[in-house]
Amino acid sequence: MTDTLTELEASGRFILAALLGALIGFDRQRMNKAAGIRTHMLVALGAALFMVGALLFVQDLARQVVDPSPLRLDPMAVIAGIVTGVGFIGAGQIFRDRGNIQGLTSAAGIWATAGIGMIVGIGHYIVPVVATLLVVLIIAVLGRLDVGPDAGNAGDGDDGPARPSHE
Repeated sequence: MTDTLTELEASGRFILAALLGALIGFDRQRMNKAAGIRTHMLVALGAALFMVGALLFVQDLARQVVDPSPLRLDPMAVIAGIVTGVGFIGAGQIFRDRGNIQGLTSAAGIWATAGIGMIVGIGHYIVPVVATLLVVLIIAVLGRLDVGPDAGNAGDGDDGPARPSHE
């Protein structure tokens, strides 16, 4: 990671984020889930875009300001905005039908994909690759096991029936 982010490096970050999103979305697509390859690629790319955009904004502003000491820039605000926005997308994936809750794994996958895109966007590469491998392992491999509270829908790549709520 260099002190000055070039457009070429930013473009590489976008490509990596989209590829990592595709790896996560592949299994979802294969299992005919609404949030598949394109959704996960776009979530990772979008998160990377926001993070790189914030970095470029700070970089460009620092070049124009003679005394940057009074500037208060909070990259955590960008992260919070991404997490909140992706939360709404994830919530749209969750629905309840006759006591069963569906879409939790899709929502969690989208949320994790956004986190991966954010980490790529700020310029780290090993951490998001490892995180992607873990997400793929969790969704694709562990989703095939028919054990635990999520048993009953193993093999479909999404959470099984939920316990009835006490509403």
